Amino acid sequence: MSLNYPPRIKQNNFFDFIKKPEKMLVGYLEKYPDIFYFKILNRQAYFIQNPEFVKLILQDNNKKYRKSRAFATLSLFLGNGLLTSEGEFWKRQRRLAQPAFHKKKLAAIRDIIVTSTEEILDGWNSSTKAFDVMEEMATLTIDIVSKALFGADVQEQVNVIWDEMKFLNVAGINRIRNPFTLPIWVPTPYNSKVKRSMKKIDDVVLGIIENRRKSNGGHDDLLAMLMEAKDEETGEQMTDRQLRDEVLTLFVAGHETTVNALSWTLYFLDQEIIVKEKLKKEIKEALQGRKPTFADLPKLPYLHNVIRESMRLRPPVYVIPREAIEQQIIGGYDVPKGMNLVLNVYALHHHPKYWENPEEFIPERFENFEAKGARKYLYFPFGGGPRMCIGNNFAMMELQMILAMIVQRYDWKWTSTTDDIEREFLITLKPKNGIWLQISKCLD
Repeated sequence: MSLNYPPRIKQNNFFDFIKKPEKMLVGYLEKYPDIFYFKILNRQAYFIQNPEFVKLILQDNNKKYRKSRAFATLSLFLGNGLLTSEGEFWKRQRRLAQPAFHKKKLAAIRDIIVTSTEEILDGWNSSTKAFDVMEEMATLTIDIVSKALFGADVQEQVNVIWDEMKFLNVAGINRIRNPFTLPIWVPTPYNSKVKRSMKKIDDVVLGIIENRRKSNGGHDDLLAMLMEAKDEETGEQMTDRQLRDEVLTLFVAGHETTVNALSWTLYFLDQEIIVKEKLKKEIKEALQGRKPTFADLPKLPYLHNVIRESMRLRPPVYVIPREAIEQQIIGGYDVPKGMNLVLNVYALHHHPKYWENPEEFIPERFENFEAKGARKYLYFPFGGGPRMCIGNNFAMMELQMILAMIVQRYDWKWTSTTDDIEREFLITLKPKNGIWLQISKCLD
């Protein structure tokens, strides 16, 4: 029996995903607004860009899909943590990690965010030259996530993780996109470099865990909560390797999306002066010059919408891969067992069928946005369904507090001779060559 496949793009167009990823992500929206298919060599996938279809995959029939080959690559670097694990093991790890992200715990992290942000912003006082705000936000968010995870300052050790993960980010996307990549065990010079990088990270993280086990306790951080967590059914706790995988996953996820989202937001605010002034007014009236608290966040709805709009236009996680465990039907098309599915977050965030003026930065569009039913999957920067990112509330709190403090103290100007910033589609969506800003103090 022949299968009913979606419209298929030409084989040579697949290589656009390597050379020009944005063309693959949104270049076929007009011709194929819901779904298309490609197959080349050993690669085949459905690109999904209809919210109803996404809802079926992530929510309604989520047990019939699993993480795809792309996550097998990520697991080489991150291990078997919440991002990459499956089935009962994932459920157990999620139960053990969930208390660390309770609202009371998030409120307690507020002081870490404020103190770390103040230190970075104080350094901007004497800044006379433009600098890459990506680097500044990376320094800030690494400081926050390391203190939230490990408590005491372990900056030198954490910098090793950051430096090596920058290299592994590029290595990972190359492995995902290239159908001819050799297995990691093949002793090529590049594979050897990857394994050395992974070992450096292991030495740091496992060393921190070992030192913590030798200590007398008394720590109040995410690592302590993970180490003390017990499975309700078995009473088991995480092994050192499991802790390593979860810590590294939280470390990477805990700063990567935040760095990108903050940097893009500062860029968009520079381009939209009216939006920036409206945001300044809201923050000034709500905070009256004081530092933001956890309780202040509901009083800053426009700040929330500015960040949401930034993450709509530049979603840090721009695709979500899945693989069909058994044959399915989606939109009248057969999905064979083993078929790769690419949930096209970037396309849905830019889809002209669902968004008016989708390329414009309009935070007001979220004032009456109802995320119900399939509409949840018109905007889903943190994924959806049972596997929605466990740290989404942490990330939004961090984004709002940091941005509020920047807007309170400084103005900024993007310095470039180009009209726009080139997008770099790695594991996450980054601004290529950074975002260079000239900072000045607020006059009011």
